[in-house]
Amino acid sequence: GALWYQGENNAQDMTEAEHYRVQLARMVTSWRKAWGQDLPFYSVQLPKFKDPQVNPVELDHAWAMIRESFVQAGKITPDVFSCTMIDLGEAKNIHPRNKEDVGRRMASTILNKTYGKGTPTTPFMNSFKIEGDKVVIAFDYTGSGLMAKGGELKTFAIAGADQKFVWADAEIVSRDGADCVVVRSAQVKEPVAVRYAWADNPAECNLYSKEGFPASPFRTDDWAVEKSK
Repeated sequence: GALWYQGENNAQDMTEAEHYRVQLARMVTSWRKAWGQDLPFYSVQLPKFKDPQVNPVELDHAWAMIRESFVQAGKITPDVFSCTMIDLGEAKNIHPRNKEDVGRRMASTILNKTYGKGTPTTPFMNSFKIEGDKVVIAFDYTGSGLMAKGGELKTFAIAGADQKFVWADAEIVSRDGADCVVVRSAQVKEPVAVRYAWADNPAECNLYSKEGFPASPFRTDDWAVEKSK
């Protein structure tokens, strides 16, 4: 198998970061063809970097988009997985020093996905449902439950059809035996989209599984890439 920790140079702008999912999928396919085997491929989702988040959504932050590309590459290519390291980054260091926790999380993910051991993995947004003035987010891994590390959930944003994001209130609730997150804002009566930790450095993002794995940043929309005004 392969374990991949790269992508910084591909996060120079939003278009390039979005295209990275195509490049990564093609590379995996070419490697498998060259070696003549369907080797499992694991990627390290890039951690937080640069100045801390200020706005509910940082539209021109390419590191947010390239994190999504790691996830999307796995959706279009079999046996390609990623693991979130969002909390292990350093604002001023593109190569953060804590590699031990990177290794531990990747090992746990590999044991789960390739060896079927049931070990902890990253919670990824699986689906969402709009219920009146709120959006319910479900995840494909919650372990023994989700938790807000250090207080109330932060860095959730919500928007209506006008695509203008505002800070949102978010809480963990149980639905059908699994934890999910309910997101709402008094400023958005008819929500259409939610984003979480959508910035180069979402310093305050704090949604975790109870096993200590941070949830992957995500967006429920597929709106075109745009620069912030």
